[in-house]
Amino acid sequence: MTGFAARRSSARYDGPVRLLLLATALCAACRSSGGGGGSRQVVVTAFGGDRPEPGVTVIGHSPNGEVIDQTTADAVGHASVGVDGDSLISVIFPGNLSELTPVISIVTFAAPEAEIAIYGPPRSGPPPLVVGVLQVDGPNLTGADYFDIRIGCATVRATQLPASLDVGACSMGSDTKLDVLVGGYHDLGGDPPAPVLDGYAAGRVMMTNGLATLDIAAWQTTGANVPVTLDGVAPASMQMELLSDGLSFDAQPVTDHGTLWTGLVIDATRITAALPGIDAARVTTRELTGAPTAIAFSADNFLAPISVSAELTTLSPASLRWDPTPMGDAVNLHATWENGGSLVPRRVVWEVVLPPDVETAILPALEGELGTMIAPITITPIDVLVRYVDSEHHDGFATLQAAGIHAEDTRAANTIAPRPADGEIRISHAIGLR
Repeated sequence: MTGFAARRSSARYDGPVRLLLLATALCAACRSSGGGGGSRQVVVTAFGGDRPEPGVTVIGHSPNGEVIDQTTADAVGHASVGVDGDSLISVIFPGNLSELTPVISIVTFAAPEAEIAIYGPPRSGPPPLVVGVLQVDGPNLTGADYFDIRIGCATVRATQLPASLDVGACSMGSDTKLDVLVGGYHDLGGDPPAPVLDGYAAGRVMMTNGLATLDIAAWQTTGANVPVTLDGVAPASMQMELLSDGLSFDAQPVTDHGTLWTGLVIDATRITAALPGIDAARVTTRELTGAPTAIAFSADNFLAPISVSAELTTLSPASLRWDPTPMGDAVNLHATWENGGSLVPRRVVWEVVLPPDVETAILPALEGELGTMIAPITITPIDVLVRYVDSEHHDGFATLQAAGIHAEDTRAANTIAPRPADGEIRISHAIGLR
């Protein structure tokens, strides 16, 4: 009996003990790699989305990956790290890594003079808190088989009206008013089926004592047209995204015109246009306050094209180079790989942000558990992008960096520059390895 009890106890606690030992080892290594070196200090403030991210690893290292200093951010995301004149800094998200962390993001950038803000992926948390109920009712809509009810961060499908749905806090925006867009559809045959809009209604309603009501008086079938004018360019795709109180309500493809939905209060609009190339593209995103009256693009709204030039020079440490095309405010190497974690599959996202004339990037040479957790086993060509980023509201790398580096997304390439209220972010990228 004694031997059986001992074996059962060991099996039960092996996993948690292993994670505790790993966390202790990672924390103990905070200063061991670099020894607190460097000729000067840079203050890094790390955010997970828009919230301070404590516990992130911050590394000062040379351009060839040699670690100078290594530390962790405090409870409000602040860290002071040692660097030298030509150093880079890497910040590893999220804070407090473990073997159960499924996605690790590394943001590498040229060390500024004194301080910098880095915006990494928001930390996943519990489901949004339910703050109330929305009731939707309206007249009969001929032909409609179902209704999609959009409330910002959620879309709920109802087969008939009236309908009631829970409203999460993430759909409330900045006040107690709730924006609602309801579309009635029927599907044409096909796989997948093609939805056909039979009518829609929209409005901004008040949430009072946990209840909001949209009582549809009549269905709309048309909206205000937004004409599109193209001068010397032929985008392969254009999209107009309507935002109400910061929340996305409709991302519609546009060709010769877009449509504004009657009743939907539009606080901002995001318009994206892409010019195709061979394993490359030029993408311009335009941010507008309010609703547009017209959309126009010309060659001046896009960066020059680039071709695939990246090559993997070494895998350990991960090192890539490319042919420099100095333009815009920064060059951004975006690379991802599967690390093959021992407990869960792990994906690593590496965002490198450097002055546009730089042509190489080397992952910091970390030892121990942390180095093992981020090291690539292989890097697939399709998972490598070289991107040049130009923000209309910034003039050069130093001003873009001073505004903070934005790398919140773990699935798509990031904007790097903060999104302006009014203005454009222009990107030219090439995908793959030569």
